[in-house]
Amino acid sequence: MENSLNIWGSGPIARFRLWRSLRKGLETSKFDEAFKQAYSWWTTAPTVRRTFDPWKPEQWPNPWELLYKEDFCPNSVCLGIWYVLRLTNQDLSRIKLCVVSDREQKHNCLGLVLDNKEVYLYNKKLSIKSHLVEILNTFSTEEVEARI
Repeated sequence: MENSLNIWGSGPIARFRLWRSLRKGLETSKFDEAFKQAYSWWTTAPTVRRTFDPWKPEQWPNPWELLYKEDFCPNSVCLGIWYVLRLTNQDLSRIKLCVVSDREQKHNCLGLVLDNKEVYLYNKKLSIKSHLVEILNTFSTEEVEARI
């Protein structure tokens, strides 16, 4: 894995190349390993409060717009992970992209629900049964694929 400064501070063209390398490396990986690597890669992104509304998928950036921008937010991280998995032809039946109420940080953001057991946010993993998290909306694969 590249040093996070090399990934995020290198400009959009270098990020595109590094992202392509990540995707190529995940194409033959089993889902668990692909998810782990995608999560690890994206969670090194420096984040700001919010760059797009998680409730409006029609306004979300596509994968290349997401990487081109210099500002990433919690929503960017989870959307980026979903995009990586989708573009490497991983089986997405085990994962859902959702709007989550993060009660600890008091905001709504995108999250990934894995196997209906765990919720992955940009900075932590929680049990789906945790009182610190509530699933507010789940997007269909088709809704998210429309952005690609």
